Amino acid sequence: MNLYKRYMNNQKTNTELVNHHYLLVSIWHFAASVEEALNPRFRNSPLAIIENEDSELKIVDCNAMAANLGIKKGLGLKKALQITPRLVIRPIQSNHLKGFANNFIKISKKLGGVINSNQHEILLRIPYSTPIERAAMFLKIQNICWQELECKIVAGFGSSPVLAKLANLTLHQPGFRYFDKADKFNLQQVPIRFLPGLGKQNALKLKNSGVNSVKDFINETSENIYSLLGRAGLALRYKVIAWHPQPDLPEKPHAKPRLNFGLFKNNFSATPA
Repeated sequence: MNLYKRYMNNQKTNTELVNHHYLLVSIWHFAASVEEALNPRFRNSPLAIIENEDSELKIVDCNAMAANLGIKKGLGLKKALQITPRLVIRPIQSNHLKGFANNFIKISKKLGGVINSNQHEILLRIPYSTPIERAAMFLKIQNICWQELECKIVAGFGSSPVLAKLANLTLHQPGFRYFDKADKFNLQQVPIRFLPGLGKQNALKLKNSGVNSVKDFINETSENIYSLLGRAGLALRYKVIAWHPQPDLPEKPHAKPRLNFGLFKNNFSATPA
């Protein structure tokens, strides 16, 4: 049972669960992503982070390219090298791990605090009232080299719309691109005010006209969008529709999704272009 489940089982009566998001972050993937981002040549190479456990070198995490080749957590290094001799190997030291954990703890305290942590994962609590921009800034971890970071995001009670937004903007690129039916459903439930590039004033206009979610925005007629937001709003609608998946999109693609933080550059406040 992972850290999140243990905490939830022990805190079922805690009323604060309704008022917070919960993010379960893998420190190992944090390490693999930093290695990949700091060295550009890793971008085109499978990268694995290894640890010496019981005299056997085992993989504790890897980047998306390695995962696509069949490299998995817990796999022995010898077996991994049989799968692909191209595997780039980096050891993880205990002092590195401690530094990663301290970095998460330091930043998460500014947003809501750490619920609990163990050797491999850190469970973070972020107030439900936290604006989506600040939650996105948390995922950046104050470093522009985090383009390849992949986090496991777990939603707490009452927070699914906001975390669905976070998950789709961070774990899938380029933005509104679904990889299974659950992702498609979650994104369509996202409140219209969280649509990147829309702006608060335009979101208010749409909400007053009955457009309350991304799904409503997609299904609204072009004439109505043009009358409310003009050409810029119409261009944004076409862009969202272009991001919408084709009916025959496979539910389990071969490529593992990666991050694209370019969507956060305008902090969701810019007017549509």
